Amino acid sequence: MGAIALVIVCAGPARAWRRVDLDVDHTEAYAMRKLIMTALVAAILPSPVFADISEADLEQLKGYTILGSFTITGFRDANGEKSDSFEGCEFGRRIILNDSYSVVCSEYRYQYAYRPKAIIFGDGRGLRMLVSGQIYRVTKD
Repeated sequence: MGAIALVIVCAGPARAWRRVDLDVDHTEAYAMRKLIMTALVAAILPSPVFADISEADLEQLKGYTILGSFTITGFRDANGEKSDSFEGCEFGRRIILNDSYSVVCSEYRYQYAYRPKAIIFGDGRGLRMLVSGQIYRVTKD
């Protein structure tokens, strides 16, 4: 038998919390932890970011680590063109993340979205940006 401590947090003015100790066997504990982790990942990662991503595309990210999740708040091209939407990548286009960070596109691909979520991946040698199921090669700004 094992024990799992479950903390229940109540929102509101009281901001109360309560610890509940559950007495379960190891199989149940493992299943419960797996369920809780799956629910947390599903809640944290917005589903549109991963929409329509194929296994072949996902293989491109093998060995990469998630560095952060951002909202794309616009772009600025090398020629000075600026927008508050996302219109894919062009070579040298600066993609603005959360109004304060940016990455630079290393390839061309068109996609349109207004303020989409982007997940940045890195492997120590390069960066990738995932936006609505499309993976882009980018570099640090």
